[in-house]
Amino acid sequence: MQPEETVIADFDLIIVGGGIGGGALATVMARAGRSVLLLEQSEVYEDKVRGEWISPWGVAETRRLGIYDTLVAAGGHHLTRLVGYGAGVDPAEAEKLAMDLGMFVPDVPGPLCIGHPHHCQTLFDAASKAGADTRRGVTVNEVVLGAEPTVRFTDSSGEHCHTARLVVGADGRMSAVRKTAGITLHRDEPHHWFAGLLVEGAHDWDELAQATGTEGDFHFLAFPQGEGRVRIYGGYPIEEAKRFAGSEGARKFIDAFAI
Repeated sequence: MQPEETVIADFDLIIVGGGIGGGALATVMARAGRSVLLLEQSEVYEDKVRGEWISPWGVAETRRLGIYDTLVAAGGHHLTRLVGYGAGVDPAEAEKLAMDLGMFVPDVPGPLCIGHPHHCQTLFDAASKAGADTRRGVTVNEVVLGAEPTVRFTDSSGEHCHTARLVVGADGRMSAVRKTAGITLHRDEPHHWFAGLLVEGAHDWDELAQATGTEGDFHFLAFPQGEGRVRIYGGYPIEEAKRFAGSEGARKFIDAFAI
């Protein structure tokens, strides 16, 4: 009887998608001594309305994984209070009754904020520094799963094919890895629009306080990111798709936050 052939993979792990999830995983695994190939499609991370607020229990997880100090060193800062505004609520009274966000997890003062593009880039750079092979401007042409997971891709240096012990899809809801694996995407039917805008020059905003509230059928959130930047979010009925459309859309959106 012939012995079974032993397949030696090029990498322990190939991660398709170098956003927050992919970058964090690549950093942790590379620091643990594993060989990692991290593939990211974009050349530059664009600002997106996501991935910039880490809950207190998520902060505890970043500490467990050893990436908390990396995020703080990159400018991540804690929010310590939540102010709940709303129709019929006096703003000054709401501010007096602000919730202490350090109440949820011991030794965590509150959520950690860091802007989405900067968050992604910080973890991508950390993965590279830890020894991962990090690639940008990548087009994934084929993902083969099974006994010998393989990823074929193209970047600025040409076409490549690498094998791994494990392939991870961190490439979003349209994930090519998910489709290859035959994993069904489950989602709730949309019922509201949820939009966001990054406001700069808001130096009067208390950088330790986040806010939430309602005004009629409009629900709003605000998370300061430091250095005068505040991300504001608004949720409104799905029937009102054009509520903030047009050249004056951004102005209308900001005005919706007037209390």
